[in-house]
Amino acid sequence: MLTITEKIPIITFTYEGRMTMDDANQYISKLEELITQKEPFAILAIAHEDNSKNREKGVNSTIGKWIKYNKPQLTKFCFGYATVTTSTVFALYKPMTKLIGTKMMGCPCDVFVSVEEAIAWLEQQKSHVYATLQ
Repeated sequence: MLTITEKIPIITFTYEGRMTMDDANQYISKLEELITQKEPFAILAIAHEDNSKNREKGVNSTIGKWIKYNKPQLTKFCFGYATVTTSTVFALYKPMTKLIGTKMMGCPCDVFVSVEEAIAWLEQQKSHVYATLQ
């Protein structure tokens, strides 16, 4: 199940359990809406478990294709993608996950074990973006 919470410019996606195609479509719809607004935004993704493998068939492909097609817009408007997870695998491979995520998404990505750390990082990313806009 996916829950979306907005505290502009940070949009939070919270994942609980198995990710379905409906969840993927909600995720994509929200990102399309954000890109259409043509304003800087950030994503806070909270996964209470490693849901990268616990997904309905086709979810990864659908999201991956959308991200690949829309990477130029994500690069332009997304100033950070912070993932918070309790998964020891993500925490263990943080440097690799950070590098791959940044390359895939086209915006700075990082992995955290607490929401507070992730928000602090996103706020720091935001301050860099808004400083260059002025």
